[in-house]
Amino acid sequence: MLSKTLLVTLTLLSVSGVLSQSGWRVTYTPEGICALKGSSVDMRCTYSHPPYHKVQSTFWFIYAWRRVWDPQDLSKDSEYSDRVEYLGNKNSDCTFRINQLRKTDSKTYRFRVLTDRGKYTGEPGVTLTITDLQVMVYPDTVTEGQSVRLTCSTTCTLTGSPAFIWYRDGSPLSFTGQSHLFRASSEDRSRYSCAVKGYELHSPAVTLNVRYSPKSTSVSVSPSGEIVVGSSVTLTCSSDANPAVQNYSWYKKNARSSFSWIKYGSRYTIEKIQFGDAGEFYCEAQNVIGTDRSPHVNLKVMCLKVEIYPDSAREGEMVTLTCKNTCTRASTFQFYRNGQRLSNIVRNQFTARSDNAGNYSCRALYNNFFYSNTVILRVKYPPKSISVSVSDEIVEGSSVTLTCSSDANPPVQRYTWFKNNRAVSSETGGPEDRYTIKGITLQDAGDYYCEAENGIGTNRSPPKHLDVQYSPRNTSMSVSSPGEIVEGSSVTLTCSSDASPPVQRYTWFKNNRTVSPWRRSSYTFTSITLQDAGEYYCVAENDIGTNRSPPKRVNVQYAPKNTSVSVSPSGEIMAGSSVTLTCSSDANPPVQRYTWFKNNIALASWTGSGLNHTISNIVSEDSGQYYCETRNQHGTQNSSAAVTIDVQYLPKNTSVSVSPSGEIVEGRSMNLTCSSDANPPVQNYTWFKKNDTGVWQAGSGQSLNFSNFRSWNRGQYYCEAQNRLGAQNASALFVTVQGGRSLIAAAAVGVAAILALVFLGVVCLRRRKSTNETGHTEGDREGNKSPIYGNVSGMAMSHTGTQGTDRDDSEVPLYSSVQPANICNQEQVLYSTVQNPLTEYEEGVQYASIQFRPSSAAPRSKVQGAEDSCVIYSTVSNCNT
Repeated sequence: MLSKTLLVTLTLLSVSGVLSQSGWRVTYTPEGICALKGSSVDMRCTYSHPPYHKVQSTFWFIYAWRRVWDPQDLSKDSEYSDRVEYLGNKNSDCTFRINQLRKTDSKTYRFRVLTDRGKYTGEPGVTLTITDLQVMVYPDTVTEGQSVRLTCSTTCTLTGSPAFIWYRDGSPLSFTGQSHLFRASSEDRSRYSCAVKGYELHSPAVTLNVRYSPKSTSVSVSPSGEIVVGSSVTLTCSSDANPAVQNYSWYKKNARSSFSWIKYGSRYTIEKIQFGDAGEFYCEAQNVIGTDRSPHVNLKVMCLKVEIYPDSAREGEMVTLTCKNTCTRASTFQFYRNGQRLSNIVRNQFTARSDNAGNYSCRALYNNFFYSNTVILRVKYPPKSISVSVSDEIVEGSSVTLTCSSDANPPVQRYTWFKNNRAVSSETGGPEDRYTIKGITLQDAGDYYCEAENGIGTNRSPPKHLDVQYSPRNTSMSVSSPGEIVEGSSVTLTCSSDASPPVQRYTWFKNNRTVSPWRRSSYTFTSITLQDAGEYYCVAENDIGTNRSPPKRVNVQYAPKNTSVSVSPSGEIMAGSSVTLTCSSDANPPVQRYTWFKNNIALASWTGSGLNHTISNIVSEDSGQYYCETRNQHGTQNSSAAVTIDVQYLPKNTSVSVSPSGEIVEGRSMNLTCSSDANPPVQNYTWFKKNDTGVWQAGSGQSLNFSNFRSWNRGQYYCEAQNRLGAQNASALFVTVQGGRSLIAAAAVGVAAILALVFLGVVCLRRRKSTNETGHTEGDREGNKSPIYGNVSGMAMSHTGTQGTDRDDSEVPLYSSVQPANICNQEQVLYSTVQNPLTEYEEGVQYASIQFRPSSAAPRSKVQGAEDSCVIYSTVSNCNT
């Protein structure tokens, strides 16, 4: 596109048009636009409509009164379709753009909206005027020093107040205004054009004609070289002027050192110049504005003529110099080479060397104003002073150029390059030759020289070593201790790398983190610790780049440490359960041997490589304090603390002992002691006495004491030991007594037993009846189904193990106690037993046994819950007085 959108920034210029229906409004901002031909323009527009109208389409059209009721959408017009853009929407924005504006686009444009309830057009619309740019110069012809105005003209005022750009002969100028006033000079004589900033649309160029007097007047001499007597010379005068120079005048310095006029015209020619024609000349140029004078030119005429033969000689060849005087007969001369007097040339002949080449001239010794021409002596020689230079620092991968230069006449015709005495390139000659290596590698390093050749001979340069620099490579890390690294030992890590220039800095890393501030090639641990273990690598660096080594693991070995023992399960340990002891230890290499200790005694069967030891069916003998010892090749360590295994079990090995042992003498003291092995310790001891008729509780406590043992105390005794895990009974111990008992006492006991039996029977019958009537006893109501029984005994059955059984012999004991039995079944058994505490072997013993059974004939219950029948019984024992 040749143009950009012209942005309109002016304030709203007119009141918006209001449509006939209420709620409709179209606003054009602005209503008039002046735009540049070839640019783009945005016609900014907003509109509103009643909310109950639905917009169906919108478009812009050109106002024409003949077609006002049938406007045409510009986007469908062939003159506009490819140049217009609708930038609005169907809500409120109706902005419209026209690109590549033409002169014919100068019209009035309106916006139209179509809804489901009608068609509406916004008034008054936007009037668009298209203009182009034209430069106005006033005056178009001026004399230097006069004022002139440049104006970039338009037919209308461009909307938006744009900036202007000015050009002189196509080059931009510094001023940006639409009009520019300045004093003209000769340099302002040019063609001018203008443009609007931001657009590439230039106006046609217009010429400003500036008149000025001649300037920059100068004299040139032809031929431009040395002028010898007899030759033809032309002086030319040139000058810059507007209008052009009308008259040229020539002046020469005369004998009185003043200048006199000699000729008119732009050229002054002297045919067959003589020595007297030499001197200073200048010219003067004139036009209608003024005149200008050139600088002086000194015209030298040479009387002497130098000749050289041969003018091109080989080194060692004889050269002859001749100086001729065309003005006088002077015969003594002095020769010069390159303006320097030659004192070493005694005669006019010499042997040519390469340093003899140059410009030769001569002077007469008697007159320094006599000059000769200059001739050139060329000396041919083979190449010499050959040297090789390198363009820049040689870094791997860069492009390197070797330059071979040589002094030779004629110039070198061929250069040949050698690397390590082998030809690698051959090029045609010249003042110098370049040999370029692109992407240089280490293989390109070596000694290079060049060989130069011309028609006279060949020569070679001294060799130049090419050292290719490169960043570090093949970086590796080594460990001073290739074997095992033991904690506390001295270890050195060394970083090596191939680099040119050599590595300047080493950086060490441990587990990808910099080990600072270490920068040397070796890193030493004077006493390595476990914390120093890890993965190390080094980075080598020089001015070219960096390179890192492969990582290497530093494995620090050490004797076992932090050894400890744990037990599983960690809670209570019950006899018969499975228990695992675990020995844990930190060691490198891992622990090779574990030794277990129980109560400071090594368990040989537990020594080995296993860190776990399991006791599958633990017993009380396994209780004790355990610790472990760990060992690897670097040392041993015991666990920091022992663990205690406390095996808990119910009572066992329960037994009864009597003191004193043997038969007990009546009336003496006697103690029964219950012993049992239990963990936790026995909490309750219960004593029982039994004979052929049954078993009853005799007391509680670890000991059962008799301070006055009587014949009725004899019998079989055993104890029950109980902890919270369970109980165990001891085997019964039969206790006998020395001495007899009277029949009367026995009879009395029998009578008492019968009376007690009758009494208890009545009580039991009533209780049973009560139970049958209510369906349960009070104990039943409380959830206790234990049977009710009564014991009547001649023994003090209600005492505890710590109480004595002493009584006065004159009293006949008769005791009764009611004790709960074990849990019973639904059936109940009621029975009573009357017995004599004496054995069946004692004469005169009478006892009776009366039993009451229910109709169901339930079996008799055994003591200690052997059966579940409910038992009520009584025991009556006779005590001798």
